[in-house]
Amino acid sequence: MRHGGEMRCLFIAVVIPVMLLRSQTAPSFEAASVKAHREANPRTVVFQILPSGRVHLVNVPLYIVIAQAYGLPFQSLSERLSGGPEWLRSEPYDIEATAGALPPEMTFENRTRRIKLMLQTLLADRFQLQLRRSVKDLPVYTLTVAKNGPKLKPGAVQESECMTAAIQPPCHELNGGIGRGLHGKAVTISDIAHYAENWSDRPLLDRTGLTGLYEVDTEGWFAWRLSHPRLTAHRPAPKPLPWPIRPAPRCS
Repeated sequence: MRHGGEMRCLFIAVVIPVMLLRSQTAPSFEAASVKAHREANPRTVVFQILPSGRVHLVNVPLYIVIAQAYGLPFQSLSERLSGGPEWLRSEPYDIEATAGALPPEMTFENRTRRIKLMLQTLLADRFQLQLRRSVKDLPVYTLTVAKNGPKLKPGAVQESECMTAAIQPPCHELNGGIGRGLHGKAVTISDIAHYAENWSDRPLLDRTGLTGLYEVDTEGWFAWRLSHPRLTAHRPAPKPLPWPIRPAPRCS
């Protein structure tokens, strides 16, 4: 991994309440229930978005749902998601939704991409959400192939087997984090970059050109902190995650 210099990255500002103008063909859930979370126990948190098209969220702040719908890593939400009322971040919701029958021949990527679009439609319909996009220049990290080439273990299954494979975690999903390492049975480098960005102080971009599925098990790590006063003044240490649970599986 190396510093990638200045690159163009997408930031999102939330504007509420303004009706989002959408195409009549925008995909939507077959059935959906959205309720304010009323339970007293703040530790009851569930975040499930399944390839079947079922969404099961309990005690989840709305800005986390927005991040999932638009593919934003949790670590940089404070920088990439701005605007909107305070309840967007402070008031949790329970969401149950089903996508209905999805074509069996649809690939994993297309299924998760469609579910993400359904979440966007749900946010627009139930909360009259509109996003205003802006572009900024900022430093990034890029992930590239080493001079001697990649030394990666092939995934436990092939892409064509992902919808029926009984592996944990499922295809394109990782688990783990600080102190535990990253673990996946059949993930792409882009999956890894997207997941690891939840702990990065900068956007992490995949520039390897690798598209296969790999099995990944890394050692744990601890948050890096710069000690030199001159370096610290120019590059702040990574911020803590804004939500104290394991990042949700990728849905993009």
